[in-house]
Amino acid sequence: MTLAYFDSFAGLVPCRIVAVGDWSDSSSLARVQYTATRGAYKRGQFDTQTLRHIIPRNAVYVRSGQYRIRAYSWANQTNKGVEQCES
Repeated sequence: MTLAYFDSFAGLVPCRIVAVGDWSDSSSLARVQYTATRGAYKRGQFDTQTLRHIIPRNAVYVRSGQYRIRAYSWANQTNKGVEQCES
């Protein structure tokens, strides 16, 4: 499972990607499990989100006390242990 953050109104919510697939015409979707509680997002809860809102953990860093997001591409990520789902 790939560790990532979900970018939400509650801030960056830690999660892990369980499955990735193209269930939509416009973008890829990811099945995620939250690994911490942030606002309405509870630890252990499963959810489906678009990949544009999922950020790999190695792309996030802290500078001057603020979270920053480096440029990243999901095409270059190795998703070991992530199930690929077909539509």
